[in-house]
Amino acid sequence: MVMKLFGFDHKISVLYKTLVDHISSFETTEEDFVTFKSELKKSYHNNVIKAKKLSKQMRLKVLEQVFWSTIDKLEVIEGISSANFMEFVQLFKQELYVEALVQGNITSQEAIEQMEYLCCTVRYQPLLPDQRPQFRTMELPCNKVSLWQQAGLNQQSPNTAIVNYYQCCRSDMYSDTLTQLLIQCMNEPCFDVLRTKKQLGYDVHCCTHLTNGIVGFSIAVVTQATKFSVNEASRCMQQFTQDFCGFLTDLSDDEFEDHVKALIDIIMESDTSLEQEVSRNWDEIMRQYYVFDRRHKQVAA
Repeated sequence: MVMKLFGFDHKISVLYKTLVDHISSFETTEEDFVTFKSELKKSYHNNVIKAKKLSKQMRLKVLEQVFWSTIDKLEVIEGISSANFMEFVQLFKQELYVEALVQGNITSQEAIEQMEYLCCTVRYQPLLPDQRPQFRTMELPCNKVSLWQQAGLNQQSPNTAIVNYYQCCRSDMYSDTLTQLLIQCMNEPCFDVLRTKKQLGYDVHCCTHLTNGIVGFSIAVVTQATKFSVNEASRCMQQFTQDFCGFLTDLSDDEFEDHVKALIDIIMESDTSLEQEVSRNWDEIMRQYYVFDRRHKQVAA
């Protein structure tokens, strides 16, 4: 569970304590539970009705040792009763592992006091280190293609999302930055070949992935089954990957330096708001890397 608060300094502490109090004494009626459940089912359905969103979850389902997709949750939620829910709420609050990030016009002492208020109000026991969830990524077989196909929820939609994921290595600053540079070089030819020339679909892109400490990248296309079959689109994407090796070989020193400079500009782009800076730092906490000066280290790499 993640609780995020943004607002004025003189009001946010009051709001924070109100939410903590509500968590501590949370109760629900049968009527409210039915409403919450209905809204959550709608949210689940909307989350995977589009092929592109569903494909992202399927990639994680293949890679992560334990991952529950929204489709899995949709299958389970129907059988959950209000009694099941309240029993879970009580168990959930008994033992917790809490991490917090506080940024803005607030002192360190005020931030500590807020955390102490949470501990005293909810009265939970801390999780032991061996009880905390361990997020693990599966190692894909070398020199072997693994295929996962998933039917969409909207059987009337002609859209098909195809994602070719390439697993690289364990994460370190050099490998992370090198993969970002690879994608920087790949972006333009990927769009030019697969979108403009092959016209596979309206949504074509490539990007890096950092999945529980494992570096990878993917090439994704959202195409229409009425225009291209999955096999046809996949062959075009695989051919592009092979041809791209030649593109890198033919890259001149000046062109390579231009890509390096462009990547540095992207990495060092200033945050436009406090919320953006907080999101970037919170991502370090959620991924359990805690490299808050990552941008400077990437440029140095």
